[in-house]
Amino acid sequence: MHQGPVKCGHSRAVQDERARLELVFFCDFRAGHPQAELRERPSRPAGEHAAGCSPEAGILAAIKPLLVVIASQLLFTTGDLLARLKMRQLGFDSEAFVSWWFAGYMLIRTTATFGQLWVLAKLVLGQALPMFAASSVVLSMLLSVTVLNEGLTTRTVVGGLLAVAALVTLTLPS
Repeated sequence: MHQGPVKCGHSRAVQDERARLELVFFCDFRAGHPQAELRERPSRPAGEHAAGCSPEAGILAAIKPLLVVIASQLLFTTGDLLARLKMRQLGFDSEAFVSWWFAGYMLIRTTATFGQLWVLAKLVLGQALPMFAASSVVLSMLLSVTVLNEGLTTRTVVGGLLAVAALVTLTLPS
């Protein structure tokens, strides 16, 4: 029979890697159920990474929000294309909004909004919003040429690329 708490091996930082506290889950067989405890994390010397973490882990952490930005912008754009098609067919009438396509449209937009909120929770506003704007410009230009067959002038392409370059510059760390 166990005499004290036995660690189950689950622990995670409460906020982020720099957090001074960690949440440790353990099984206390005397209490008969899992418990959690907040403990102070021992500090690491500057430049030392957590066990099992490499410098590339920071790159992966930066890529995840970018992928979510792209996915949510794709969802927003899909919803916009659907709305454009249906509103041209049905007109801006109350019957157009009480239909299955509108429920699907709202579901797509809500899912995209959750992605946007996740990114806003992970990044500072000055990095997140330029990422959303740049991905929106790129997707708009691509869809204009591919799906909508509208074509782009050289001036529009150059202007779009300059806008994206400026927005990407805003997201770079100082």
